[in-house]
Amino acid sequence: MTSINAVVARRYGGRLGLIRHCQALALLSAGFLRDYTAAVPPVSGGRTVFVCKGNIARSAYAAARARQLGFQRVASAGIHAGAGSPASAVAVEAAAARGIDLRRHRARHIDELDLKAQDRVFVFELWQARALARRSPARVFLLGAWADPARPHIEDPFGRSRAYYVQCFEIIDGALQRLRAEQPACRNKLATPC
Repeated sequence: MTSINAVVARRYGGRLGLIRHCQALALLSAGFLRDYTAAVPPVSGGRTVFVCKGNIARSAYAAARARQLGFQRVASAGIHAGAGSPASAVAVEAAAARGIDLRRHRARHIDELDLKAQDRVFVFELWQARALARRSPARVFLLGAWADPARPHIEDPFGRSRAYYVQCFEIIDGALQRLRAEQPACRNKLATPC
C-alpha cells in the first residue's frame, strides 16, 4: 500500500508543495488571483515567455512543449537562473519520455530577456508572478490556472523524485493544451501566430 507521504510527494512535490497548492487554490477561489488568471490576450508582436526559478526544469520544458504545439516567439528564463546552466538531468530524462529534448537547453536569467509590454509571461508560483509584475511591463499569468483541475501553484521539481517531474510536466502539458485551444491563432494556421 502506498503511503500518504509518497502520494503527496508524487502529486505535489512534498508536504510544502501541497500546502502551497492549497493556499494558491484558496486565493484563486476567493478571487485574489484575478490579475494572473484573466483571459490571455493573443500575441501582438510580443513573445510568449515562461519563467520559473532556475530555468532548468519547468520553464525550459514549457517553452519546448509550447514550440511543439505551434506557439511562436517562445522564450524561457529564470528569476534566479545561473546563466548557461543545463536542464537538470531528471528534467532531461522525464522530458525525453514525453517527446521533448532538453539536452541542449541552457538557462537564462530573466534580465537577459528585456521584457516588453506586448510580451505574455507565464509563471508557476505566485511569488514569481508578484516579482515580475513589479518589475516588468509585460502581462503575467499563472500557467497552472489553465490546467484541469486548476493548479495555480506548480511546485519546483528540482531535487524531487522523477515521479514528481512526470506529474509536473503532465500539469504543464494540460495547461498548454487548454491555452492553445483558447487561442484562435493556434487553431488556425492562417491567422496571426499564437
